[in-house]
Amino acid sequence: MLEEFKNFHKRLKCTMIYVTHDQKEAMTLSDKIAVMDKGIILQYASPIKINNKPNSKKVATFVGNGIVLEKEMSYM
Repeated sequence: MLEEFKNFHKRLKCTMIYVTHDQKEAMTLSDKIAVMDKGIILQYASPIKINNKPNSKKVATFVGNGIVLEKEMSYM
């Protein structure tokens, strides 16, 4: 079904909004993704950017399956 949807989108060549709670599906189908929480867009970017550079701890936790590494900065 995902492949059919992608082909349909390519044929129409128009903007489409697809709502899903399945991260894999969103990452596969999308050029851009809006990560939302309680109706507020937390980040709108490409799947690669959201995965590699989440703009908040909340987005990082969501796309990283709860894995957030805390780091401490030290200056010399």
